[in-house]
Amino acid sequence: MDEINWQNSIQDRRCQKRAIKRACPICGIEFYGIHNITGKFGSKNRRFQKYCGKECWNKRATIFNKCQFCGKVIKTYKSVNKKYCNLRCRNQGMIGKKLSKEVIDKMSLVKKGKLPKNHWQAGDKHPFWNPDRTDQRERNIDKYKQWRYAIIKRDKWTCQLCRDKRSSNKKFCVDHIKPFSTFPELRYKIENGRVLCVECHRKTPTYGKTNSAMLFVPDTRNL
Repeated sequence: MDEINWQNSIQDRRCQKRAIKRACPICGIEFYGIHNITGKFGSKNRRFQKYCGKECWNKRATIFNKCQFCGKVIKTYKSVNKKYCNLRCRNQGMIGKKLSKEVIDKMSLVKKGKLPKNHWQAGDKHPFWNPDRTDQRERNIDKYKQWRYAIIKRDKWTCQLCRDKRSSNKKFCVDHIKPFSTFPELRYKIENGRVLCVECHRKTPTYGKTNSAMLFVPDTRNL
């Protein structure tokens, strides 16, 4: 026997265990359970054998529940406490139920930073697809640029609310009086556009609520 095994055997003999007769709480059979008085690593790690064997130890946390949707008996554990037998019953059983704010916050925290299942697909197959959303590619066509330059030339880089000019070192943008997404027939009407500074544009009632034009225009002084 090498030196390490010899030292371990000495330590085991020092922490000699004694057996106490008790009844198993699962099967009721009497057995002599191990009772460690001092503990191998001190008094904080005392061990008391409560069950007669491994089978009863595995059954200690086993419970049987009925599926709340189909009524099927399911085997689960106290730490898990399953209420549905499968995912289909769970989805059907949750129809019409309102979750509490605490549960919603926990669900959002778990999903935070994770990509949806079909995030790589485009168009209506994408999980965040919104049919009422404005196609932003329409803002990059030549017709939209010509409409924007015509309004800049008409208003001469002057905010139509505060009357500040470009010499005030402010940032300016072209705004739709009636929103771009709500009134598609007025998107390219010059009467529906105006030049605003960023501060005044943020005070408009449609700012941040619709897809209104918030585009910083380039230098067009030579137009």
